[in-house]
Amino acid sequence: MSKISKIDTYNIINKGTVSELDLNKRITILTGYNGSGKTTLLKAIHETIAIYNDTIYPHKRKGLAVDIYFENSYKIRNFTLPEDARQLDLNDQSFVAKHVKITDKLDLAYKKLLNSLTRNNSAEKIKSKDNIKIGEDSKKNSSYNGLVIFPKDNSKKLSSILYCDELFFFSDDEDSTSKEKLEELDVYSRSNNLAKTLYILLQEFSKESILNEKEREKIDAMNEIKSMLDYVPEDRKLSLEKTIRELEEKSDYKRELNDFIAIVNSFFELTNRKIFIDNEGLISLEYKENYYKWFDFSKGEMTLLSLLLVVYLHRNENVIFLFDEPDLSLHIKWQKNLISKLAAIAPSSQFIISTHSPALIGNYNDQSIINISSLSRGE
Repeated sequence: MSKISKIDTYNIINKGTVSELDLNKRITILTGYNGSGKTTLLKAIHETIAIYNDTIYPHKRKGLAVDIYFENSYKIRNFTLPEDARQLDLNDQSFVAKHVKITDKLDLAYKKLLNSLTRNNSAEKIKSKDNIKIGEDSKKNSSYNGLVIFPKDNSKKLSSILYCDELFFFSDDEDSTSKEKLEELDVYSRSNNLAKTLYILLQEFSKESILNEKEREKIDAMNEIKSMLDYVPEDRKLSLEKTIRELEEKSDYKRELNDFIAIVNSFFELTNRKIFIDNEGLISLEYKENYYKWFDFSKGEMTLLSLLLVVYLHRNENVIFLFDEPDLSLHIKWQKNLISKLAAIAPSSQFIISTHSPALIGNYNDQSIINISSLSRGE
Protein backbone atom coordinates (compact mmCIF):
# COMPACT_ATOMS: atom_id res chain seq x y z
CA MET A 1 0.00 0.00 0.00
CA SER A 2 1.24 3.51 -0.90
CA LYS A 3 0.71 5.86 2.02
CA ILE A 4 1.41 9.58 2.18
CA SER A 5 4.02 10.39 4.83
CA LYS A 6 4.37 14.15 4.31
CA ILE A 7 2.87 17.03 2.33
CA ASP A 8 4.42 20.41 1.57
CA THR A 9 2.05 23.12 0.34
CA TYR A 10 2.64 26.54 -1.19
CA ASN A 11 -0.08 29.21 -1.29
CA ILE A 12 -2.68 26.89 0.27
CA ILE A 13 -2.38 27.40 4.02
CA ASN A 14 -0.04 30.40 4.03
CA LYS A 15 0.16 32.74 1.07
CA GLY A 16 3.69 33.05 -0.29
CA THR A 17 5.20 30.47 2.06
CA VAL A 18 5.60 26.69 2.31
CA SER A 19 3.71 24.76 5.01
CA GLU A 20 4.75 21.24 6.02
CA LEU A 21 2.33 18.56 7.22
CA ASP A 22 3.53 15.23 8.62
CA LEU A 23 1.06 12.40 8.01
CA ASN A 24 2.61 9.63 10.07
CA LYS A 25 -0.65 7.95 11.12
CA ARG A 26 -3.29 5.90 9.29
CA ILE A 27 -5.92 8.50 10.11
CA THR A 28 -5.20 12.22 9.79
CA ILE A 29 -7.85 14.67 10.98
CA LEU A 30 -7.71 18.21 9.61
CA THR A 31 -9.36 20.85 11.78
CA GLY A 32 -9.50 24.64 11.63
CA TYR A 33 -11.70 27.63 10.94
CA ASN A 34 -13.74 27.99 7.76
CA GLY A 35 -11.48 29.25 5.00
CA SER A 36 -8.29 27.96 6.60
CA GLY A 37 -7.55 25.67 3.63
CA LYS A 38 -8.78 22.21 4.66
CA THR A 39 -10.93 21.58 1.60
CA THR A 40 -8.40 23.17 -0.76
CA LEU A 41 -5.71 20.86 0.62
CA LEU A 42 -7.82 17.73 0.08
CA LYS A 43 -8.68 18.84 -3.46
CA ALA A 44 -5.03 19.61 -4.21
CA ILE A 45 -3.98 16.12 -3.07
CA HIS A 46 -6.66 14.50 -5.19
CA GLU A 47 -5.94 16.68 -8.22
CA THR A 48 -2.25 15.77 -8.03
CA ILE A 49 -2.92 12.02 -7.94
CA ALA A 50 -5.62 12.37 -10.63
CA ILE A 51 -3.25 14.07 -13.09
CA TYR A 52 -0.63 11.45 -12.21
CA ASN A 53 -3.19 8.88 -13.43
CA ASP A 54 -4.09 10.92 -16.56
CA THR A 55 -7.50 11.76 -15.10
CA ILE A 56 -9.16 15.18 -14.95
CA TYR A 57 -10.36 16.63 -11.67
CA PRO A 58 -11.80 20.16 -12.16
CA HIS A 59 -10.23 21.98 -9.22
CA LYS A 60 -11.01 25.69 -9.60
CA ARG A 61 -8.40 27.00 -7.16
CA LYS A 62 -5.29 28.27 -8.97
CA GLY A 63 -1.91 29.66 -8.00
CA LEU A 64 -0.70 26.91 -5.69
CA ALA A 65 1.84 24.09 -5.48
CA VAL A 66 2.10 20.85 -3.54
CA ASP A 67 4.71 18.16 -2.89
CA ILE A 68 3.38 14.74 -1.82
CA TYR A 69 5.89 12.38 -0.21
CA PHE A 70 5.15 8.66 0.14
CA GLU A 71 6.53 6.14 2.63
CA ASN A 72 8.92 4.69 0.06
CA SER A 73 10.57 8.13 -0.45
CA TYR A 74 8.67 8.57 -3.72
CA LYS A 75 7.54 12.14 -4.39
CA ILE A 76 5.19 13.80 -6.84
CA ARG A 77 4.80 17.54 -7.34
CA ASN A 78 1.93 19.61 -8.70
CA PHE A 79 1.91 23.23 -9.89
CA THR A 80 -1.49 24.81 -10.48
CA LEU A 81 -0.68 28.14 -12.07
CA PRO A 82 -2.85 31.27 -12.18
CA GLU A 83 -5.32 31.72 -15.03
CA ASP A 84 -3.25 34.52 -16.56
CA ALA A 85 -0.10 32.39 -16.88
CA ARG A 86 0.90 31.75 -20.48
CA GLN A 87 -0.54 28.44 -21.71
CA LEU A 88 1.40 27.96 -24.92
CA ASP A 89 4.78 27.16 -23.44
CA LEU A 90 3.35 24.54 -21.06
CA ASN A 91 2.60 22.33 -24.05
CA ASP A 92 6.31 22.30 -24.85
CA GLN A 93 7.80 19.51 -22.76
CA SER A 94 11.33 20.76 -23.37
CA PHE A 95 10.40 24.18 -21.96
CA VAL A 96 9.05 22.58 -18.79
CA ALA A 97 12.08 20.30 -18.52
CA LYS A 98 14.35 23.34 -18.68
CA HIS A 99 12.60 25.36 -16.01
CA VAL A 100 11.18 22.74 -13.63
CA LYS A 101 13.03 20.18 -11.50
CA ILE A 102 11.49 18.07 -8.80
CA THR A 103 14.61 18.48 -6.64
CA ASP A 104 14.21 22.29 -6.45
CA LYS A 105 12.55 23.74 -3.37
CA LEU A 106 8.81 23.94 -3.84
CA ASP A 107 8.34 27.71 -3.54
CA LEU A 108 11.46 28.55 -5.57
CA ALA A 109 10.47 26.09 -8.31
CA TYR A 110 6.97 27.59 -8.53
CA LYS A 111 8.29 31.14 -8.78
CA LYS A 112 10.95 30.12 -11.31
CA LEU A 113 8.41 28.45 -13.57
CA LEU A 114 5.96 31.34 -13.33
CA ASN A 115 8.66 33.91 -14.10
CA SER A 116 9.92 31.86 -17.04
CA LEU A 117 6.42 31.65 -18.52
CA THR A 118 5.83 35.38 -18.29
CA ARG A 119 9.15 36.06 -20.05
CA ASN A 120 8.06 33.79 -22.93
CA ASN A 121 11.50 32.27 -23.31
CA SER A 122 12.05 30.06 -26.31
CA ALA A 123 12.94 26.51 -25.39
CA GLU A 124 15.82 24.45 -26.60
CA LYS A 125 15.43 20.67 -26.76
CA ILE A 126 16.26 19.32 -23.33
CA LYS A 127 15.71 15.85 -21.96
CA SER A 128 14.07 15.81 -18.57
CA LYS A 129 15.16 13.48 -15.79
CA ASP A 130 11.60 13.57 -14.49
CA ASN A 131 8.24 12.52 -15.88
CA ILE A 132 5.96 15.46 -16.61
CA LYS A 133 2.19 15.38 -17.02
CA ILE A 134 -0.03 18.31 -17.84
CA GLY A 135 -3.67 18.17 -16.78
CA GLU A 136 -6.21 20.15 -18.74
CA ASP A 137 -9.93 20.53 -18.25
CA SER A 138 -11.45 19.68 -21.62
CA LYS A 139 -14.57 21.70 -20.80
CA LYS A 140 -12.55 24.94 -20.80
CA ASN A 141 -10.14 25.33 -23.68
CA SER A 142 -7.98 27.85 -21.85
CA SER A 143 -8.19 26.30 -18.39
CA TYR A 144 -5.06 24.84 -16.83
CA ASN A 145 -5.51 22.37 -14.02
CA GLY A 146 -2.05 21.26 -13.04
CA LEU A 147 1.44 20.18 -13.95
CA VAL A 148 2.62 17.04 -12.17
CA ILE A 149 6.26 16.00 -11.99
CA PHE A 150 7.58 12.70 -10.64
CA PRO A 151 10.77 10.57 -10.99
CA LYS A 152 10.96 8.96 -14.41
CA ASP A 153 12.59 5.72 -13.25
CA ASN A 154 10.33 5.07 -10.27
CA SER A 155 6.69 5.25 -11.35
CA LYS A 156 4.25 3.85 -8.77
CA LYS A 157 0.56 3.00 -8.76
CA LEU A 158 -1.28 5.65 -6.77
CA SER A 159 -4.99 6.15 -6.24
CA SER A 160 -7.29 8.38 -4.20
CA ILE A 161 -11.02 8.87 -3.67
CA LEU A 162 -12.29 12.32 -2.70
CA TYR A 163 -15.65 12.85 -1.00
CA CYS A 164 -16.77 16.47 -1.25
CA ASP A 165 -20.18 18.15 -1.56
CA GLU A 166 -22.03 14.79 -1.46
CA LEU A 167 -20.09 13.43 -4.45
CA PHE A 168 -17.21 10.99 -4.85
CA PHE A 169 -14.38 11.65 -7.28
CA PHE A 170 -11.93 8.95 -8.40
CA SER A 171 -8.31 9.61 -9.36
CA ASP A 172 -8.03 6.43 -11.41
CA ASP A 173 -9.63 6.52 -14.86
CA GLU A 174 -10.09 2.75 -14.77
CA ASP A 175 -11.98 2.46 -11.50
CA SER A 176 -12.18 -1.25 -10.73
CA THR A 177 -15.56 -1.20 -9.01
CA SER A 178 -17.58 0.64 -11.60
CA LYS A 179 -17.42 1.42 -15.28
CA GLU A 180 -19.56 4.46 -14.60
CA LYS A 181 -17.85 7.14 -12.54
CA LEU A 182 -20.00 8.64 -9.84
CA GLU A 183 -19.08 12.16 -10.90
CA GLU A 184 -20.63 11.52 -14.32
CA LEU A 185 -24.04 11.37 -12.67
CA ASP A 186 -23.87 15.12 -12.16
CA VAL A 187 -24.23 15.64 -15.90
CA TYR A 188 -27.96 15.01 -15.65
CA SER A 189 -28.91 17.10 -12.63
CA ARG A 190 -27.41 19.28 -9.91
CA SER A 191 -30.02 18.00 -7.45
CA ASN A 192 -30.02 14.84 -5.36
CA ASN A 193 -26.30 14.24 -5.77
CA LEU A 194 -26.30 12.12 -2.64
CA ALA A 195 -29.13 9.88 -3.85
CA LYS A 196 -27.41 9.35 -7.20
CA THR A 197 -24.14 8.57 -5.47
CA LEU A 198 -25.77 6.02 -3.19
CA TYR A 199 -27.63 4.39 -6.09
CA ILE A 200 -24.43 3.68 -8.04
CA LEU A 201 -22.66 2.39 -4.94
CA LEU A 202 -25.58 0.07 -4.19
CA GLN A 203 -25.52 -1.23 -7.76
CA GLU A 204 -21.88 -2.18 -7.30
CA PHE A 205 -22.60 -3.66 -3.89
CA SER A 206 -25.42 -5.76 -5.32
CA LYS A 207 -22.95 -7.52 -7.62
CA GLU A 208 -21.04 -8.67 -4.56
CA SER A 209 -24.10 -9.55 -2.50
CA ILE A 210 -25.69 -11.58 -5.32
CA LEU A 211 -22.40 -13.35 -5.87
CA ASN A 212 -22.51 -14.22 -2.19
CA GLU A 213 -25.56 -16.41 -2.83
CA LYS A 214 -23.44 -18.53 -5.14
CA GLU A 215 -20.80 -18.71 -2.42
CA ARG A 216 -23.39 -20.13 -0.04
CA GLU A 217 -24.04 -22.92 -2.53
CA LYS A 218 -20.33 -23.68 -2.62
CA ILE A 219 -20.18 -23.77 1.17
CA ASP A 220 -23.10 -26.22 1.26
CA ALA A 221 -21.27 -28.40 -1.24
CA MET A 222 -18.10 -28.17 0.86
CA ASN A 223 -19.90 -29.31 3.99
CA GLU A 224 -21.42 -32.23 2.10
CA ILE A 225 -18.01 -33.31 0.86
CA LYS A 226 -16.60 -33.08 4.40
CA SER A 227 -19.30 -35.39 5.69
CA MET A 228 -18.29 -38.05 3.16
CA LEU A 229 -14.51 -37.95 3.64
CA ASP A 230 -14.42 -40.90 6.06
CA TYR A 231 -16.03 -43.08 3.41
CA VAL A 232 -13.75 -42.07 0.55
CA PRO A 233 -10.77 -44.20 -0.54
CA GLU A 234 -7.38 -42.73 0.37
CA ASP A 235 -6.39 -42.16 -3.27
CA ARG A 236 -9.38 -39.82 -3.69
CA LYS A 237 -9.23 -38.25 -0.26
CA LEU A 238 -6.28 -35.93 -1.02
CA SER A 239 -8.00 -34.54 -4.10
CA LEU A 240 -11.20 -33.85 -2.17
CA GLU A 241 -9.30 -32.21 0.70
CA LYS A 242 -7.64 -29.88 -1.83
CA THR A 243 -11.07 -28.95 -3.20
CA ILE A 244 -12.31 -28.23 0.31
CA ARG A 245 -9.36 -25.92 1.01
CA GLU A 246 -10.04 -23.98 -2.18
CA LEU A 247 -13.70 -23.59 -1.25
CA GLU A 248 -12.80 -22.49 2.27
CA GLU A 249 -10.51 -19.79 0.89
CA LYS A 250 -13.37 -18.45 -1.20
CA SER A 251 -15.66 -18.45 1.82
CA ASP A 252 -13.60 -15.57 3.25
CA TYR A 253 -15.65 -13.41 0.92
CA LYS A 254 -18.85 -14.28 2.79
CA ARG A 255 -17.25 -13.39 6.12
CA GLU A 256 -16.22 -9.97 4.79
CA LEU A 257 -19.76 -9.27 3.63
CA ASN A 258 -21.31 -10.38 6.92
CA ASP A 259 -18.78 -8.28 8.86
CA PHE A 260 -19.68 -5.25 6.75
CA ILE A 261 -23.42 -5.67 7.36
CA ALA A 262 -22.69 -5.99 11.09
CA ILE A 263 -20.72 -2.72 11.01
CA VAL A 264 -23.52 -0.89 9.21
CA ASN A 265 -26.06 -2.23 11.68
CA SER A 266 -23.91 -1.06 14.61
CA PHE A 267 -24.92 2.45 13.51
CA PHE A 268 -28.54 1.79 12.60
CA GLU A 269 -29.26 -0.14 15.78
CA LEU A 270 -28.60 3.06 17.71
CA THR A 271 -31.85 4.36 16.18
CA ASN A 272 -33.70 1.02 16.57
CA ARG A 273 -33.37 0.24 12.87
CA LYS A 274 -31.79 -2.65 11.05
CA ILE A 275 -30.52 -2.95 7.50
CA PHE A 276 -30.56 -6.13 5.43
CA ILE A 277 -29.83 -7.31 1.89
CA ASP A 278 -33.06 -7.54 -0.07
CA ASN A 279 -33.93 -9.84 -2.98
CA GLU A 280 -32.31 -7.45 -5.47
CA GLY A 281 -29.01 -7.56 -3.61
CA LEU A 282 -29.50 -3.96 -2.46
CA ILE A 283 -29.61 -2.65 1.10
CA SER A 284 -33.03 -2.03 2.63
CA LEU A 285 -34.12 -1.00 6.11
CA GLU A 286 -36.46 -2.52 8.69
CA TYR A 287 -38.11 -0.33 11.32
CA LYS A 288 -41.05 -1.29 13.54
CA GLU A 289 -41.97 -4.20 11.23
CA ASN A 290 -42.03 -1.86 8.22
CA TYR A 291 -39.59 -2.12 5.32
CA TYR A 292 -38.02 0.76 3.42
CA LYS A 293 -36.03 0.92 0.18
CA TRP A 294 -32.80 2.93 -0.01
CA PHE A 295 -34.52 5.90 -1.70
CA ASP A 296 -36.68 6.37 1.41
CA PHE A 297 -33.65 6.78 3.66
CA SER A 298 -33.01 10.10 5.40
CA LYS A 299 -30.14 12.33 4.25
CA GLY A 300 -28.05 11.26 7.24
CA GLU A 301 -28.69 7.58 6.52
CA MET A 302 -27.76 8.06 2.85
CA THR A 303 -24.56 9.89 3.80
CA LEU A 304 -23.48 7.24 6.27
CA LEU A 305 -24.25 4.35 3.94
CA SER A 306 -22.44 6.02 1.02
CA LEU A 307 -19.27 6.52 3.08
CA LEU A 308 -19.27 2.96 4.40
CA LEU A 309 -20.03 1.49 0.98
CA VAL A 310 -17.30 3.33 -0.94
CA VAL A 311 -14.71 2.20 1.61
CA TYR A 312 -16.00 -1.37 1.55
CA LEU A 313 -15.99 -1.56 -2.26
CA HIS A 314 -12.36 -0.32 -2.35
CA ARG A 315 -11.16 -2.07 0.81
CA ASN A 316 -8.59 -4.25 -0.96
CA GLU A 317 -7.24 -1.59 -3.28
CA ASN A 318 -4.33 0.78 -2.92
CA VAL A 319 -6.56 3.79 -2.23
CA ILE A 320 -6.10 6.93 -0.12
CA PHE A 321 -9.49 8.17 1.12
CA LEU A 322 -9.91 11.96 1.25
CA PHE A 323 -13.15 12.90 3.03
CA ASP A 324 -14.24 16.54 3.35
CA GLU A 325 -16.53 16.97 6.37
CA PRO A 326 -18.15 13.50 6.21
CA ASP A 327 -19.83 14.18 9.55
CA LEU A 328 -22.31 16.68 8.09
CA SER A 329 -25.90 15.46 8.64
CA LEU A 330 -24.72 12.54 10.82
CA HIS A 331 -26.09 12.03 14.33
CA ILE A 332 -23.54 12.77 17.07
CA LYS A 333 -23.45 9.09 18.13
CA TRP A 334 -22.69 8.08 14.55
CA GLN A 335 -19.92 10.65 14.36
CA LYS A 336 -18.22 9.16 17.43
CA ASN A 337 -18.06 5.72 15.80
CA LEU A 338 -17.34 6.72 12.20
CA ILE A 339 -13.51 6.77 12.20
CA SER A 340 -13.02 3.42 13.92
CA LYS A 341 -15.58 1.70 11.66
CA LEU A 342 -14.06 3.08 8.45
CA ALA A 343 -10.66 1.88 9.62
CA ALA A 344 -12.09 -1.56 10.42
CA ILE A 345 -13.63 -1.94 6.95
CA ALA A 346 -10.34 -1.07 5.19
CA PRO A 347 -7.59 -1.89 7.71
CA SER A 348 -4.73 -1.25 5.26
CA SER A 349 -5.96 2.09 3.90
CA GLN A 350 -5.04 5.66 4.76
CA PHE A 351 -7.66 8.31 5.54
CA ILE A 352 -7.28 12.10 5.49
CA ILE A 353 -10.45 13.71 6.84
CA SER A 354 -11.45 17.33 7.42
CA THR A 355 -14.02 18.18 10.07
CA HIS A 356 -15.40 20.79 12.47
CA SER A 357 -16.85 18.10 14.75
CA PRO A 358 -15.15 17.33 18.10
CA ALA A 359 -16.91 13.94 18.00
CA LEU A 360 -14.62 12.73 15.20
CA ILE A 361 -11.45 13.65 17.07
CA GLY A 362 -9.55 11.34 19.41
CA ASN A 363 -11.60 8.16 18.98
CA TYR A 364 -8.92 6.09 17.22
CA ASN A 365 -5.41 5.21 18.39
CA ASP A 366 -3.56 5.43 15.07
CA GLN A 367 -4.74 9.00 14.48
CA SER A 368 -3.11 12.42 14.27
CA ILE A 369 -4.80 15.82 14.41
CA ILE A 370 -3.56 18.81 12.40
CA ASN A 371 -4.99 22.25 13.15
CA ILE A 372 -4.74 24.09 9.82
CA SER A 373 -5.61 27.41 11.49
CA SER A 374 -2.59 27.04 13.79
CA LEU A 375 -0.34 26.36 10.80
CA SER A 376 -1.63 29.50 9.10
CA ARG A 377 -0.62 31.47 12.20
CA GLY A 378 2.82 29.87 12.18
CA GLU A 379 2.24 27.98 15.45
